Amino acid sequence: MWLLRRSREAILADWPAYGVICLAFVVQAFLVTQPLGFLITNLLPDDAFYYFEIARNITLGLGSTFDGINLTNGYHPLWMLMILPLFALFSVGGAVDVLPIYFSLGMSVVLNVGTAFILLRILTRITKSPLIRAFALAVCVLNPFVFFETVNGLETSVALLLLSGFMLAALRAQEQQTKAVYVLVTIMAGLMILARMDLAFYFAAYLVWLLVTLGFKTSIRQVLLMGVGATLICLPWFIWNYATFQMLFTSASNANTLINHVLVAQDNGPGLLVQLKGALYLLVYHGKEVLLRTGVPWLLFGLLGAAAANMVQKEWMIASLRRNLPLLLALFTGFAALFFVNAGLRFTGRAWYFISFNIFLVLAAAWTLEAVLPRKQRLVVLVVLSLLVSGTFFLGWKTTLKDQFTNQRAMFSMAEWMNENLPHDATIGVFNAGVQGYFAHATVINLDALVNNAAYEAMKERRLWSYVGDENIQYISDFPLYLTYRYKTFLNTKDVLSELEPVYTIPVEGDARNVGGLTLYRVQSSGE
Repeated sequence: MWLLRRSREAILADWPAYGVICLAFVVQAFLVTQPLGFLITNLLPDDAFYYFEIARNITLGLGSTFDGINLTNGYHPLWMLMILPLFALFSVGGAVDVLPIYFSLGMSVVLNVGTAFILLRILTRITKSPLIRAFALAVCVLNPFVFFETVNGLETSVALLLLSGFMLAALRAQEQQTKAVYVLVTIMAGLMILARMDLAFYFAAYLVWLLVTLGFKTSIRQVLLMGVGATLICLPWFIWNYATFQMLFTSASNANTLINHVLVAQDNGPGLLVQLKGALYLLVYHGKEVLLRTGVPWLLFGLLGAAAANMVQKEWMIASLRRNLPLLLALFTGFAALFFVNAGLRFTGRAWYFISFNIFLVLAAAWTLEAVLPRKQRLVVLVVLSLLVSGTFFLGWKTTLKDQFTNQRAMFSMAEWMNENLPHDATIGVFNAGVQGYFAHATVINLDALVNNAAYEAMKERRLWSYVGDENIQYISDFPLYLTYRYKTFLNTKDVLSELEPVYTIPVEGDARNVGGLTLYRVQSSGE
């Protein structure tokens, strides 16, 4: 009875925000129940199928492998652990094995609801206005850039859930400073790092904040205990990585870093100055992408302008801002470090790497609107802003997200063609191996090394073409760009296309980079 009463009171007090959460749930549930063709071209990047194929192989007893031959650690462990039971229960194998995919996406939708509830709890610490809380929450959970990325078959949904939980626990620790709450922060931090390794920057930022605000002598013991506790949660993963592959991080992170640094040198020449120039370019490029994928960059700049104007006119440091801003600014430095290391040092950025920026947009919206909007004008202003945001969201979906993976339609079609025309014991090398590897009956070996640690070793030694021969790969299926440009430096052959015989090509529409279409080549040296 007590729980029902509290729930009823919460819903009555925050019914606009609960309405937003329900609407977000309905929209995402609609998206993830669409036909497979829609999922492949709109929601699921090729990388998602790396998770799916490895999970299926693990449940079949083949071990942590994408191709059934080479072991890999090219994934974040927590999401893999979460989807394993779904593949164990619902996988039927073969090219029609879609049920575990749908269940995985359904689990993401449920996790996203949990994230929304946690964000609402954080917002209650910022503003007393139910309307402002609902609007700020909608900026995130109804943002098409967010709800497309959080049902992408990757670790994004669980990573955002645990990051939000970590932030809420950190705010509670600031309020209570008890051992129990610090233990909660530590557990959330460890799980958050297992969900996405680079979220460790948030935890590091928090520990530094404790040292600065509480004093080194006062807090060093607590900081060390928390650091050790979170490390112990992650330790089995790191031990397995090092014992099996002699590396601490994933093959995917190492391979992406290697590839992108080599590309900068390949395009611009070697040297430190070139690398620094590349870092600056990529920081700016990915910074613009972060703003674009908030869905409403104009709102962010508008909020900053309104806050600055309000600071000039009057005292605007409302109590919630004075109390919570230092901690949340410290956590934002965690995002800044995450962004800098990925974009500026690793030269690598994907949309889901930086999606946590949207949490800070939510907080900025709540704080600024609480400070600048007179109570009598809130409803009108928020309705107008909601209409403008909705229109911007629609434009963002229309221009950026609709059919964003259109080239994957060709990958799926190629897998179907291979099933009908190639022997089931054929061996096919693919750089973009996710979709083709999951749906093809033949053995598909990943060549970009994201989920193939043996290929990563070959790539480091610039002997990827020799590796093709060592694995007795009979066919290569990919876009010509990957053979003639992206992996050119790693292929120890002068003219890779002279070693290949085109067998079948599927045209791709709407992809300026891959105008040549997806081509299946026969490796001529294979004797086929």
